[in-house]
Amino acid sequence: MVEMSRKLAVHLKSSAELEAYCQQEFGKSITTVVEYRNVNEIPDLETAPYIMFYNAGKTEGLTKKVHYQVDIAIGVPGSVSDSYLETEEGVLVLKSYKNVSDIMQIIQSELNAYQNKKIPPEVFSAIFTGEADQAGLLWTGMIHCEWEFQQILGPLGMIDF
Repeated sequence: MVEMSRKLAVHLKSSAELEAYCQQEFGKSITTVVEYRNVNEIPDLETAPYIMFYNAGKTEGLTKKVHYQVDIAIGVPGSVSDSYLETEEGVLVLKSYKNVSDIMQIIQSELNAYQNKKIPPEVFSAIFTGEADQAGLLWTGMIHCEWEFQQILGPLGMIDF
């Protein structure tokens, strides 16, 4: 499961689209993390923008399918006076909300294209979790991904993420 998270993290870290977006919006590359030891080590404003893989798991047994899953946290810097963007229709959208949403869309696109589109997630669930620090300086979102494969018993049956 660590290897699955690591390979997916490397794939996202090497995304030209994600790199270009983060450079344009934040002036730096995205920080990519696999797991944490305790909540004090969760990426924060200093490491934002970030994506963190955690809660990786798999379920297998005497069934014909094996099930993998992982959660991804996204964090972007905001500001005390976080600005609103106005759409052509006059709707105001919080910039930090848009930044998190944009990164989620890039991640979904990149995971769908992973390994030449051979193993896109069967479930991609995303939610904007909002302000993480009560000062408006760190905004977050969460993604949950699941994959299901035919199970082949033995070492040759391992899924190569």
